[in-house]
Amino acid sequence: KKIWGSKAGATFLAADGQRYYAAGGHGFQEFHGVKVFDLQDGRPLNFGNGIPELTAPAGGDAASNEVTGLACQAGTIYVAHGKRNLIARHDARQGTLQGTIDVPSPGAIAARPDGSLAVVSGNTVVAVQGGKVAPLAADHLDNPRGIAVASDGTIHVANAGALQNVSVFGPDGKYLRSVGRTGGMAAWGSWQPTQ
Repeated sequence: KKIWGSKAGATFLAADGQRYYAAGGHGFQEFHGVKVFDLQDGRPLNFGNGIPELTAPAGGDAASNEVTGLACQAGTIYVAHGKRNLIARHDARQGTLQGTIDVPSPGAIAARPDGSLAVVSGNTVVAVQGGKVAPLAADHLDNPRGIAVASDGTIHVANAGALQNVSVFGPDGKYLRSVGRTGGMAAWGSWQPTQ
């Protein structure tokens, strides 16, 4: 059996062990919401309510409904809409909207082992749990674009600004170290061990 994979281009991906969710892509098949695919063979699926794509909560337009972050945790898909200052919560199986959480300029999202979320919010990282938003990390960040959380709760944030590296924080948000050389790699020249 030949498996071709997915034609969907995506900026944001999340998975629940059986399916993966894609958003923010402008590849072969342009879409603006969140689509679901079978994890084994990449087949596009519909959500339980019959829709092929999650849409943003009412009240936005094409520009403000752009997806800026995506995570899946405990049967819920979290979708950030940065220009609307909110994160939408959808049932991962049915696709139904469960509610929204107000977060200033939400971007990339990562699920944490304690059940909360780590969210890039402007030039900071906040923790979101039970609809409440609390500061988590604000130093050693420079135009943060990506975020990942390890199984021990360590938070890794990709900096796209002048730092051009990854800042690592403890589960409590305390800065631990940076990975990569400040300023990033040289565009030209030999590889250096500090890169």
